[in-house]
Amino acid sequence: MNLKEMIKIRFGKDLPIDGGDGSSPENAIIITDDFYGAHEVEYITIKYIALLNNMVLQHLGHKLIRINGKPMDVIHMLSAIDGDVSEVDFYFDITVCMK
Repeated sequence: MNLKEMIKIRFGKDLPIDGGDGSSPENAIIITDDFYGAHEVEYITIKYIALLNNMVLQHLGHKLIRINGKPMDVIHMLSAIDGDVSEVDFYFDITVCMK
């Protein structure tokens, strides 16, 4: 089951996303519709990832990069799960938003 399906089943939200879990550029979460704006969808998606994984997240930074010509937003977060703290990046393919 992919992230979009998990969010829809668990929270009843049908987000305009596809692709992977956002853990790397190869597994980027793909924004499929720019109606709500990429940033809005990104942060809502991250909120649901945190809830699905019992994570507490704190925003550390945000940057736009290009990988193989694709524009990607990278959101850098501090993550805490059961007392274990680490830094994580979430990758979003925002190609649809750049047209």
